[in-house]
Amino acid sequence: MSRFSVAEALRFGWNTTRVRWGYFMGLSAVFILASVIFTPFQAFFSDMPVAAMVVAILSVAITLIVDLGFMKITLKTCDGEPTDFRDLFRYYDLSPRYFLGTVLYTLLILLSLIPGIVVLSLLAGNTGVEGIGIIKGVLVAILLSVPSAFLSIKFYFFGYFIVDQDAGAIEAFRLSARLTRGATWQILLLFVVAFAIILAGILALLVGLLIAYPIAKLTTAYAYRKLLETQIDNV
Repeated sequence: MSRFSVAEALRFGWNTTRVRWGYFMGLSAVFILASVIFTPFQAFFSDMPVAAMVVAILSVAITLIVDLGFMKITLKTCDGEPTDFRDLFRYYDLSPRYFLGTVLYTLLILLSLIPGIVVLSLLAGNTGVEGIGIIKGVLVAILLSVPSAFLSIKFYFFGYFIVDQDAGAIEAFRLSARLTRGATWQILLLFVVAFAIILAGILALLVGLLIAYPIAKLTTAYAYRKLLETQIDNV
């Protein structure tokens, strides 16, 4: 049974951004600014480890807070609720558990990539492997990377459960795993579409990213809402 339509989700993301393009471009500008505003300071304090660490922590904290706010705004938009710029900073109290979830998510992906990295490293260090042997090795490394793709899909919505249902970090992972069960291929396609949108925005320079980012976030939020509706209907 179809859990959600990627085309429908993309259409929602595009139409919503198009109707309120100024608002969503402004949100994207704030998010991008929050992501890079501390970069010059990190370079300035490069010779001062403690100060550099403080700046790095502030940078991560601000980015996570704004990212949570952006997720909440897209969810409220899906629900037809009013939103404003202040929503970007209203969910700062959730940032510690979102940070923990982000660390766990990243570690899971990195650990699952280790077998593929080991295979590629062995191939790179073995000068006797040539031609078809290298191709086979690369294919094996790609296959060994499949678990990382599966895990990234399975737990992708953990942040949405934190900001939408006030879930703890570990609970959010459990809820995401249950939500995505049976919809792996659709979510993979959603990933590809979202990545293509962001890439197109980057290629179109900064202005393109200001439009591409909210489209991708709204598309993902729509898919999350539809998956929840399907889950509730099947209970």
